[in-house]
Amino acid sequence: MIIRSLTAHDADAQITIEVFRHPEGSFLIVRPLKKVAYPATEHEEQAITVGYLRARGVLVFAVPNEGERSKAVASKHKREGMLTGASDLIWVLQGQTVYNEMKKASGSLSDISAEQRSFLAKAGALDHLAVCTFGFKAARYVHERLPFFTSYCKQVQHGDVG
Repeated sequence: MIIRSLTAHDADAQITIEVFRHPEGSFLIVRPLKKVAYPATEHEEQAITVGYLRARGVLVFAVPNEGERSKAVASKHKREGMLTGASDLIWVLQGQTVYNEMKKASGSLSDISAEQRSFLAKAGALDHLAVCTFGFKAARYVHERLPFFTSYCKQVQHGDVG
């Protein structure tokens, strides 16, 4: 359930920042204020985000946790540590880890699965920055304002927001 919503406007982006409260913790949702007109796929948004972050020296990697597999391969991957709902991208920064679930900019809240919500909530409860970004611009917005998002996320987890 969304318990708080903020809007932010700057020259390049109009963003909504929402706090999502889950029984296992909380996480942030960052998405465009207005529906996006261009039809970029989640894959395209994620690839642009990875390129942007890597060009800025961020150690970022993808967690492949979906796709068509046989039952035997799926079972093998689960034993090796695959976790349904794990965030698409992990950003490793100086003293900080960001768990970033990516969605296409034109997506909706219903695109975040129950498993993804649970994973993000658990990561947030462990004082990590856990965020679902809708599109590259939202991910870039978070990266450009990491100190704010880190501080805000900790306030959320410790009950100082909402």
